Amino acid sequence: MNAPVTNEAAMSELILHIGAHKTATTTIQKLLAESAGALARANVVYPRIAWFQFAQHRLAFGLKRMTDPTARDVPDPLAEIAGINAVLAANRGKRVLVSSEELFTMPAASLELLKGNLVADSIRIVACVRRPDDMLLSIYNQKAKTPNNGFARMLDHFVANPRLIDPDIAYGQQLGKWIDAFGASALSVYTYEESPPVASFFAQLGMVVPQGGASAFNPSVPGTVVELMRMAKAFGMAADRQPRLYAAALRQFADAPLRTLPDEARRSIVATMQPECDALFQRLGRANPYTVDRLVPARADAAAAPAPSVSYRDLMSLVESLLPPS
Repeated sequence: MNAPVTNEAAMSELILHIGAHKTATTTIQKLLAESAGALARANVVYPRIAWFQFAQHRLAFGLKRMTDPTARDVPDPLAEIAGINAVLAANRGKRVLVSSEELFTMPAASLELLKGNLVADSIRIVACVRRPDDMLLSIYNQKAKTPNNGFARMLDHFVANPRLIDPDIAYGQQLGKWIDAFGASALSVYTYEESPPVASFFAQLGMVVPQGGASAFNPSVPGTVVELMRMAKAFGMAADRQPRLYAAALRQFADAPLRTLPDEARRSIVATMQPECDALFQRLGRANPYTVDRLVPARADAAAAPAPSVSYRDLMSLVESLLPPS
């Protein structure tokens, strides 16, 4: 008769959820942080180590030499890795899950440091990618709407130069470094479009979304609000006024439509990024889902919608909403 498997003999398994940004990562992390019971039943440990907000961002901060915005320090990456190793050692036979979308754009040298110091029998990297045109628009809206970040470029600039919007959009370059470090077989890459992204992530764990579901943590905002904030930064609005403008614009234009891209712009972005996506999915042994010939035209009403701009009527509407009643 075989001897029973002891805790010491059980395998240690680490799952690294690396993003990318704008693929429901914060919503997923918040749900993970609130679902200890459901995770335990699935043999998953989501430890409160290397912790920032709802996830293990301090690991990424340390590896990228970034400052923790709350603690205002640059974490020691070896100390953060040691904390993960301690959790792995204490939870043999279970799956330890670590999440940070900041891991997506990791320097190659930092990945070698990570790989060389992790002590796990099995390491799986889970990543999500998104159609490049939607990814670009989502990143643009996030940056343009955020007060006091200095981002004031018009969208057309990035349609013509997609790689300038953010390193996350270069899927082949970023995930290629993970493949080089850990091997293609270690990567599980799912697409944002194949099903609701939160459900797709939990399916990677063999789970359904925990009871209660998840609401979007960072929902999209109307195009008029995005454009107002971009203009405020372009014209040098005082830093203390920008958050107040954002709150007022959200109230005033809550029912305005989201920004869309015309089909011509979508095709241009996808065509620019297609060779890089081709190379990535070839390394993963899969067909590239992000090709121009697979791009579905927008609905007629969406295609005909004008790009958001801020009219004099919008400005007067906003001013009137801020004036005290007579």
